[in-house]
Amino acid sequence: MNPVEKFPSFFARSRSGIRDSAAMIVFTAIALFVAGLVTSEGAVNGARLDVVGSVIRLASPAVGVWAILVLAIGLLGGVGVAGRAAFAIVAAVVSSVAVSVATSGPNDALGDGAGAISLSALGVRTVGFASVVAIGSFGAAMFLRNRSDERPRAVAAIVITFLLAVGASGASALILNWLNIYFRLFGTTPEPSASDADTYLRTAGLVVVVPVVCLVVAIVFNARSLVVLSAVFLVGWSLAAVILAVPQDRFTPGPETPAPVNSNYQPCYSGSNNCEGG
Repeated sequence: MNPVEKFPSFFARSRSGIRDSAAMIVFTAIALFVAGLVTSEGAVNGARLDVVGSVIRLASPAVGVWAILVLAIGLLGGVGVAGRAAFAIVAAVVSSVAVSVATSGPNDALGDGAGAISLSALGVRTVGFASVVAIGSFGAAMFLRNRSDERPRAVAAIVITFLLAVGASGASALILNWLNIYFRLFGTTPEPSASDADTYLRTAGLVVVVPVVCLVVAIVFNARSLVVLSAVFLVGWSLAAVILAVPQDRFTPGPETPAPVNSNYQPCYSGSNNCEGG
């Protein structure tokens, strides 16, 4: 085949790859929007959902850089839709770190004086963004893979993407709640309040229940890839709920309570006549 004859197949692969990338961007944008609604300050306080704020967050530089990288990934040949989803997660980590360093400077982003705090904040943002990208990208991959022959499985991919986006927002809240209470460089760690414990119970319940529901949906629709995805998030988020418990000893067995002392007990010494039974 001469070089001229290669162009049609190249453009066909490019169109297919761009289509896959566009679907991943759309699914991820929806997942980010849903996660933003759930974690907005108004939603947390029970007042109202911040729709405008969630839309504005979609226009952040990290999301823009990630979308450009994902479109570039779409031009790669010989990569399946699942492989493109994996590349999209790597692109999320790269874009999140790169934008943080570029906008804040390496000293502020990676830390100098308050390095541990800056680095932990960067890590939370990066992991949160990569988690939502994983949900959106693999949800789109499952939708694209099943849309032509198994419409119910494609619908299951959409439903599970929405649900896992809500679960990802709960996981982020779980991490932030623990850091706000226990992450201290200096001084003593304060005791968590009853409100902190209630927040933990709500978020922990969310991150455990959501993947269980997703797992049931995936099993009902016989979507094996979605079963694996839901199971991975169930195990990961359940471990996070145990590790990030508030209070920290919630799942630690307490010390055994000693038996009550009998106030009428009289000691018995050898050779005395005060022992019961002689």
